[in-house]
Amino acid sequence: MSRRSATVRNRHRILSPLGLSLSKPILLSRRAFASSREHLFFFTRRREGAKKRRKRGAEAGTVQAGLGRLKGEALGKTARWLVIASLFFGLSYPLIWNLGWPEGLITAWKGAGVALLALAAASEARDGDGWLLAAVLGFGALGDVLLVGSMTTGAIAFIIGHVLAIWLYLRNRRATLAPSQRALALLVVPVSVLIAWSLPVDRAQAPGIAIYALFVAAMAAAAWSSRFPRYRTGIGAMMFLASDLLIFARMGPFEGAIWAGLAIWLLYYVGQVLVYLGVRRTLNSDVAVSAG
Repeated sequence: MSRRSATVRNRHRILSPLGLSLSKPILLSRRAFASSREHLFFFTRRREGAKKRRKRGAEAGTVQAGLGRLKGEALGKTARWLVIASLFFGLSYPLIWNLGWPEGLITAWKGAGVALLALAAASEARDGDGWLLAAVLGFGALGDVLLVGSMTTGAIAFIIGHVLAIWLYLRNRRATLAPSQRALALLVVPVSVLIAWSLPVDRAQAPGIAIYALFVAAMAAAAWSSRFPRYRTGIGAMMFLASDLLIFARMGPFEGAIWAGLAIWLLYYVGQVLVYLGVRRTLNSDVAVSAG
């Protein structure tokens, strides 16, 4: 008999008086192992379920927050109707140029486009930035009307509006700028001033045009560097600048160009609309976030 067989028989002799056998502990250990596996599986399922519920809750919260921001950015009812009226007057203004209407009516129609945007901004102004936006647009509308009688008086009104706009944008500077964005903001002022100075055929007008271009270009650079959305406010301000450069180009190389008048007006007016929408919706979003 081998030593291993003798050892097993001895164990049986010891365990038999106690009513035990070697097979019972093995069976018990298997049952305990199976039970522990079931508990581990159940615990794992519960933990995974809790993770999924937390994930769904976080996603629902994100969606809710997004909807809240969109709702906060939306214009109020009064502002929406004023913007719609502004679009009617602003986009239809070129259509009345050759209808033979009284000059006063045409001038009022011209000023109504941006004036209604100013009223829309005032209707939703809740802080200093909101009132600054309304003032910027108000001086723009005033400039539109005054330009009909005097280029100098109209330019002064626009310069006041540009100074207020620069103040608004500097109060809302973007925290960080990409190198390309910073380069554009730095270059747009000297390049625009140089182009404006070089355009008029009458060189006596060049210094005054360059000074005005300094203000409008600084406004565009400040808008581009602000926290307001570039695809609205930033591009809108650049369109305003392009419109003014076209005005100066009509004093030189584009003199008599039929298309220039329409391009000047659409660049200016659509640019003002984009500026308004970008700034106003950002400010509305700020109010919604602080209220929530």
